Amino acid sequence: TVRAVGARGAGGDGAGGGISLIGLNVTIAGTVDNRGGDNKTSNGGSIKIWPGTLNTNGAVFNYGQLFIAPTPSVSFIGEPYTVGEAGVSQLVTVALSSATVPTVSVRFGTSNGTAAAGSDYFATNGILTWSSGDTNSKTFYIVISNDAPDEPTERFYVTLSNVTWATLVETNTYVDIADDDVPPTINNDGGASNVTSGAATLNGNLTSTGTAPTY
Repeated sequence: TVRAVGARGAGGDGAGGGISLIGLNVTIAGTVDNRGGDNKTSNGGSIKIWPGTLNTNGAVFNYGQLFIAPTPSVSFIGEPYTVGEAGVSQLVTVALSSATVPTVSVRFGTSNGTAAAGSDYFATNGILTWSSGDTNSKTFYIVISNDAPDEPTERFYVTLSNVTWATLVETNTYVDIADDDVPPTINNDGGASNVTSGAATLNGNLTSTGTAPTY
């Protein structure tokens, strides 16, 4: 039997006290008596489960209000992302769907795709935290490397994991890095002869501009 007693008023009555249970899955058996005062005739206080589901297992609720908070979810906002190579950094935003009593936390990190940590971007990792009642979005930055070679758009991944007191809408997204380098060109100063039988005669100077990628 669980009972929360509120303040005693005139005639021995008073509102029932509130009960907060923290857990993703809660089982209650027996009788939950949340009436107020000595006479147990006043309004019942609320019984809150933060967050989760309830298995009543045949429990009887007297006079109280039962409130089960939904399990909040964590998700990326505005993904997937695209950043110019000269963009310095990419801002990543992560949101919590609803407030809860327990502290919510989630770990974030980066991993290579066609983009490589160290040469195209700088790897990062950490933990985002929402304290009790907090629903503000959390952010972190990933620094982008402005390398010289002309290259196609490259991609790396951002991952969420190890969430507590919430669920994950998605575990990963990606960031595309759009190249801003000018493709190399060849100037045929003076002119080279047409290719004949796989050979050409150079009559001038061949010069190149830009930097070609190496593989």
